[in-house]
Amino acid sequence: MQHSCKQAYWNWLLLSAFFAYQYLLRIYPSIFTDEIRATFQFSANEFSTLSTYCIGIYSCLQIPLGILLDKMGVRWIIIASLGLCLVSQYLFTHTQVQWVAQWGRVLIGIGSAPAFMGVVKVISDSFSNRLCGIFIGITCVLGMVTTMVGSHWLRQLDATGLS
Repeated sequence: MQHSCKQAYWNWLLLSAFFAYQYLLRIYPSIFTDEIRATFQFSANEFSTLSTYCIGIYSCLQIPLGILLDKMGVRWIIIASLGLCLVSQYLFTHTQVQWVAQWGRVLIGIGSAPAFMGVVKVISDSFSNRLCGIFIGITCVLGMVTTMVGSHWLRQLDATGLS
């Protein structure tokens, strides 16, 4: 193990939280389909491009960002990714302009791309091979549970007018 045991757990937990957050960002349009379509007057086809932009760029950047994670390390790539996700979601949720919303989704795809790879890199660098699988599995479960609980929570916030 490279890090102290306590530091390794904190690193894993923080990166897992970022993974869960970006997972929720990627499914966000499906939570608020009606509201987004009404705001931008999107047809079903135009609405589907929001997810396509995000997932397409997310998928295409896996290899280049994996190389960057190996060369530059996790810290700065993930900090930049988190910042990009925050700014992009703000753009997406606070605009009335269609192209700004679409660019927000593209930027979310870019910001989200290194999240899972960053967690896996921290796990493989910090824990024994015997523990890697369980930590990766827990991270995946956290992402899925966050989308299930988070989507309900976001809907509740929207219903109360707090979002």
